[in-house]
Amino acid sequence: MAQASPSLRLLEARFDLPLLPAQIPQWRGAFAQWAGLQEDIYHNHAGAADEYHRRYPLVQYRSVRGKATIFAVNDGVEAVADLLQRAGDWQIRWQDRPTHLRIEHLRIDTSQLDLLPAPREYRLLRWLALNADNYRTWQQLRTYRERVELLDRCLAANLLSLCSGLHWQVPRRFEAYLTSVERMGTANVHGQELITFDCTFSTDLALPLGLGLGKSTSHGFGVLLGKRVGTRTDGLSKDGTGH
Repeated sequence: MAQASPSLRLLEARFDLPLLPAQIPQWRGAFAQWAGLQEDIYHNHAGAADEYHRRYPLVQYRSVRGKATIFAVNDGVEAVADLLQRAGDWQIRWQDRPTHLRIEHLRIDTSQLDLLPAPREYRLLRWLALNADNYRTWQQLRTYRERVELLDRCLAANLLSLCSGLHWQVPRRFEAYLTSVERMGTANVHGQELITFDCTFSTDLALPLGLGLGKSTSHGFGVLLGKRVGTRTDGLSKDGTGH
């Protein structure tokens, strides 16, 4: 019997704290400290500072419209909602001083991981597609076509990992391929200089918008959005282009 496609709970909370993408690690640390470091759902550390739970991050940290943002999935939604309800004083330690938080935008939603009868187009922002081995392969490839084929394989692997991390085994083969690469950049991630991609891809998977895909999703990389419509982008946030 095929496994039922899961319904996911989603939460996005944007605060009035100005935040640059380079400050996301500090935002993550400050929020996790406020929530309580014993609650590993906020930081995924497993005891020692250099040990991590190998699981899909259910609380992700981002800069959206230049403001500090939390994106949560399933159990992460309950954890964040409970924290916001029970915390009497929304005050974090930010840049060595107490700072009060206020929510500018809050959205709670449900969405489905599923298969589609026909492919649908999505966008990825700051996608970290290449691990160390794939990056070495990337450097050795001579043609653009070969590099796109490598990215297609990484995309399919990332999608399988996402579904597995959210406890869904895809019941059949699915399509996944890039349709355009709009921008390439670099980011320093844990002391490594890595390539980021803003790109569009097509797949016959129904993917909830807002999820993080690829490496370092807890730090705001690989945010999944809907296809661009005119000058706007379909995404979880309904108050503008968002990410």
